[in-house]
Amino acid sequence: MSATERTEFRDLAHRAALYRLIALMFRKELDAELARGVRKSGMLATLRERGYDLEPDALADEGQLRPLRLEYTRVFIGPGPHASPYGSVYHPDDEKSGELWGKTTQQVHRFAADHGLTFVGKAYDGIPDHIAHELELYAKLLEARAVALYDGEDDKAERVENSQRYLYREQLNRWVPAFATRVSEFASRPLYAELARLTKDLLDEEGDRLGEREVA
Repeated sequence: MSATERTEFRDLAHRAALYRLIALMFRKELDAELARGVRKSGMLATLRERGYDLEPDALADEGQLRPLRLEYTRVFIGPGPHASPYGSVYHPDDEKSGELWGKTTQQVHRFAADHGLTFVGKAYDGIPDHIAHELELYAKLLEARAVALYDGEDDKAERVENSQRYLYREQLNRWVPAFATRVSEFASRPLYAELARLTKDLLDEEGDRLGEREVA
């Protein structure tokens, strides 16, 4: 690998790890294990330097995790008005916009299957266009591209990048901005509002890399 390729490989791996961690934080309530993993990742310090406040003190104090768990339930699950974390609820091209299991949900399912990407285990709730699942998909594509680059398979790396572009253009960039806005409306503490803002900002950066952000 050339020096340029090594730099790209490290960048892809770093971005994949970050998307995986964000996906975990969107997937479930914060428990002690997840909070510990977030702290050990070093992500909080890095993001604080970039101007995001993900409440590091709260994550360091297990006594404050219960309020954050309640916040997760209130913001993403309800009862009452909340920020549903599913793409079809926000996707402007879905005839069932505002509901679960729309046409765009099926598109995510087919996309994952076509790429040999599956979700199994108790963490998967069965609906493919949950924000956590789509971010996990994107992370897997970043990892696949990094491996192809490492192995010198330039054609494969290019194909994977095209898949990234498709997932970004047809899904993530179409609904995550609206989801992020919705989260900010319901979050009473910084953590999840900042997490949603971070996700949108990272995806904007992805769009710039892929040359796709202008289609939003």
